[in-house]
Amino acid sequence: MSTIVQLALAVGDRVSLSEASALTALARESGVAAIRLADTPHTLDPTVTASHLAGVHSGIGFVAEVPTTHHAPYNTARRVSSLDRATGGRAGIALLAGDGDDVSDATAPDPAAADPARRWSEYAGVLTRLWESFPSQALIGDQDAALVVREELIRPVGHDGVYYRVAGPLDGPSSAQGRPVVVADLGVLDPAAVAESALTASGTTRLVNVRVSAEEIAPRDNHLLDNPWLGSFAQLYLAAIEAGIAAAALDDAAAFGREKARPIKHSSASRSVEDPYVRETVGEIAARAHAARSAVLLAAEVLERVRGLSGAQARTVGAEAAVTVAQAGVVAIESALRAAELLFDVAGGSITDRDLGFDRHWRNARVVANHNPRRWKAAVAGAYHLTGEEPPTTGLF
Repeated sequence: MSTIVQLALAVGDRVSLSEASALTALARESGVAAIRLADTPHTLDPTVTASHLAGVHSGIGFVAEVPTTHHAPYNTARRVSSLDRATGGRAGIALLAGDGDDVSDATAPDPAAADPARRWSEYAGVLTRLWESFPSQALIGDQDAALVVREELIRPVGHDGVYYRVAGPLDGPSSAQGRPVVVADLGVLDPAAVAESALTASGTTRLVNVRVSAEEIAPRDNHLLDNPWLGSFAQLYLAAIEAGIAAAALDDAAAFGREKARPIKHSSASRSVEDPYVRETVGEIAARAHAARSAVLLAAEVLERVRGLSGAQARTVGAEAAVTVAQAGVVAIESALRAAELLFDVAGGSITDRDLGFDRHWRNARVVANHNPRRWKAAVAGAYHLTGEEPPTTGLF
């Protein structure tokens, strides 16, 4: 397994710009993939520092710390996108949880909102949409045809959330990597709370004293659609997250068993990797991860068949896809929860060390699972197979 080394520099505070340049050269020669540039009251702006260092040293990435405090999303997206293009797709940010900024707060849709987890996830989502608003394929630059851009590929963001109102799009194309990397630095925030806010559509939006005219209301009746199961893709997305959690538990179990675990005293094995019970445990985790991944991939294939269909055929295939996604959800949820639990059977007390953070797998799986009650999914699938009853059109199928 490769070793991940993180190098962080506080340029302008503890490290001068010339020293940072020398350290960057050394880091590149040593095989370091990227340097994190800190953002503190005494440092230079990390994105400016990264731009300077990138102009001197190629072949190494830069991750600039950007707190939500005092940084409007559009300004951040534009600066970092420019850096990403300048480095050939080697830029990213460590998005720090914080407060708002004067520009955004002045137009905030909900001035009373004060949930830092939701602010972080909304900020990250706006950045992503801005970076995707002007794909590089849209920039043509054809002088003969007098065509600069393909405007149909440029997508306005039109975000009107709780903390931010952003029109977009960006005024420049995306980089070689599509969009910069975003590293979550949540500080004291509970990762589970951020995951719940970012990965699910739950939550409440309150509109107070808002004037709405009749023509602005667009009622939607899913029953009138050829395929009324519009939530299948979102449910498949959540099932894929569960499959990813199971895979991550397998990675951690195998790595810990190889590198750190010791066999129990009365074991016949001299090394943990030779202990038959450790092998059996890791094998079961692998089987659970494989089952989750296979179920998700099969559901994706079935869901893909709905595209382009209309009329009765769209409804028939749509119902089958919704049930298949529900079944994948059941398998993926139970696989992730079980894999996360089995991880702790690979070793003794040392594997529960808080610094390892292995408990995050179960907590993450549980958070996602609570938004997708698998008992209901199983019951709906059973009704479909027994009686042909179609799944509900509530958005959860």
